[in-house]
Amino acid sequence: MNYKIYIPVFVYNPADFDPARLPEELRDGARVFLDAIGKEFYARDRDDLPEFVPLKAAYLRELIGRFPDPQRYIKVREALLSLGIIETDGWYEEGKKSLGFRATSNCLWVRTCLEHRENEDRVRAVRATLTPRLRKPHHVKLKQHLDLLDLDYEGAMRLMNCPPCSGSLSLPSAGQTSVLPTITNLGELTPGQRLNYQLSLERIRNKEWTVKVDRQGRVHTNLTNLKSEFRRFLSVKGKHLIALDLRNSQPLLFSLLLKNCFSSPPSSLSLYDVRASWESDEKAYKLRRKVGFQCLPTDDAKTFIELCERGTFYEWVMSHLRVPQEQRDTFKPHFFGRIFYSKRKGLNREQKIFQSLFPTPWKLLRHLKRVDPRNAPLELQRLEAEIIIDGATAEVFRRLPEAPVFTIHDAILTTDDWINHVEVIWRDQFARYGITPSFKRQALQAA
Repeated sequence: MNYKIYIPVFVYNPADFDPARLPEELRDGARVFLDAIGKEFYARDRDDLPEFVPLKAAYLRELIGRFPDPQRYIKVREALLSLGIIETDGWYEEGKKSLGFRATSNCLWVRTCLEHRENEDRVRAVRATLTPRLRKPHHVKLKQHLDLLDLDYEGAMRLMNCPPCSGSLSLPSAGQTSVLPTITNLGELTPGQRLNYQLSLERIRNKEWTVKVDRQGRVHTNLTNLKSEFRRFLSVKGKHLIALDLRNSQPLLFSLLLKNCFSSPPSSLSLYDVRASWESDEKAYKLRRKVGFQCLPTDDAKTFIELCERGTFYEWVMSHLRVPQEQRDTFKPHFFGRIFYSKRKGLNREQKIFQSLFPTPWKLLRHLKRVDPRNAPLELQRLEAEIIIDGATAEVFRRLPEAPVFTIHDAILTTDDWINHVEVIWRDQFARYGITPSFKRQALQAA
């Protein structure tokens, strides 16, 4: 006889939420509604969280159910609003923006179950449609390896200046001082940020893994969504992790495209074929001749490639601009973002500086952005996924199947006894593309 293992459907609600305040037929719907709000705060960019998160009515209908009452989700919504459990921004535009919601509770969110099996089946079915299937073996392996992770939940909660246990204890409100000591200062947190951080930790603690592959091939997991300050509380069988980070990763990937311009013939690997793109574009013929991919690299292109491979690109630019080195952490995303991600037709200050320092790489960048400004950063993301995920990480799994390996875009995490082996494989994979990268090791260990 075959038996099915019953696995409950879990949702996250504020610890002080009491479903008994609602009619019985609305209680599971209320739990699911609150969980949907929490999920939206969890999934969004933690540095740009809105006060209210939009929830589509069609999505809520599917989650809460249409039968026997097609208006059940509206009754749940109105009940939660009337009891002051949630708030809405009261603003929607048909086809453009859905109503925004937020929970009013300042408590920790805890995991709970639904009461009725039919509601569990419906929520499970909806979630299944939103969970993409992993098609590549190394993507599946990345998800399986996440089960090896352990989290020092209490230490992570102390870092947030929050009580290290679940239950009815509340988070400190803005302006209040917690009686618990902090390890470091995360700064003033908005309610949305606190919720985002706490749900990220809760999902790792409960081993509820999310692995999604975007259109560029980049892999997004619980780790990529976790704020970097919390990574030191992760371990594998009591061993803390070490991050192997690619220095100047985005400029380095761009330097590979630049190298491919000067190769004759271009690389046979599945990189962005600049030669084919230029030859098919008559308007870019003169630009192709100016960049000169059929001749030797120009001096500025050589300098750019060398700086990227040494991992000193940002330091070199900062010294030329007389920017103090201690400002590197803020200079790096600002400078690179304004060059590669800017959508302006005219040149901003950073682009003018880049053009004066590196005229040949600048011409290539302008070519990549000629149709759509997003093409350049998207191409770098595709290249990152091809080399790091489909190349280096897949090779690590093939040659070191027992190594605990986790990726965060252009970085790989493993333990001390595997880090040297992993770095050798990564260097070999980059060498196939003609790159000699620089890596930075960082021990992720709580103080």
